[in-house]
Amino acid sequence: MGAAPNFHAGLRVRALGIGLVALAALFAWLFIWRPIEAGNTANLGIVGTKVFVFVPLGALVGLSLLVGGPVALRAFQPPFTRARTVFVLVVLGAATALTLAGYFWYREQRILMTGEGATNAVLAFYRERASMAFQGFPDDAQLARLAPHLAGELVDALRAARVAQMRCEDVSAGDAPRWSQGDLFTSHFEGHTLLGVRQVGPGQFALHFDYFRDGERASWQDLAVMGREDGHWVSQDVLFGPPGAPPRDRPPRGIHRREGLPSSIHTESQ
Repeated sequence: MGAAPNFHAGLRVRALGIGLVALAALFAWLFIWRPIEAGNTANLGIVGTKVFVFVPLGALVGLSLLVGGPVALRAFQPPFTRARTVFVLVVLGAATALTLAGYFWYREQRILMTGEGATNAVLAFYRERASMAFQGFPDDAQLARLAPHLAGELVDALRAARVAQMRCEDVSAGDAPRWSQGDLFTSHFEGHTLLGVRQVGPGQFALHFDYFRDGERASWQDLAVMGREDGHWVSQDVLFGPPGAPPRDRPPRGIHRREGLPSSIHTESQ
């Protein structure tokens, strides 16, 4: 007869564990996953912080009750023996680690969706580019200055392309190899004098360029593809032409003369 109450008590404790796990999963879906899918990150405030605490803590406590039953439940109740204290500290430590990991992961998702800080990164890259008077692929010193603004794969690709270009120069009998002239990072041969940046999608930024020389003006639009590396925004690619246009299919309007860049280049945000 004494076994029946213990059996039912174990069932109740395990049912409580299942309920906590289910509630944690529900909160994770309602207040973390759904906002990410909807692109709504406005709730990353006080309520969002509480969710990141409750979800891992509720899930871990629920799992411990589901697996350990009444023994696990008693571990959360006084008197706290050494074994009970260690058990509780392990659960709280694991929950804290998951809370921090989840929060910073969600924070990164928010940055990716909103483009927070990316506009300044785009402008910083083009300011650095405009401060160096080179055409075609950058040399090693120039690439070293641009590298903090570029994705690692893009840096490697530019370095490899420069090496291949130098080989072509050795056998080209004086002819300029491809991509040895002109601006590599805009669709205008001579580069730009003014730049406005506008986000058009996650990690995608419309680049509104203007080029002024001798009273003439060229205006065009390219697309910057930005990504995150080591907690920073970096340029992954520049697609020539406005969003939706075939790559390299739409040349800029206005002048398109093969002349050097002007001595003074200004980069501004719209």
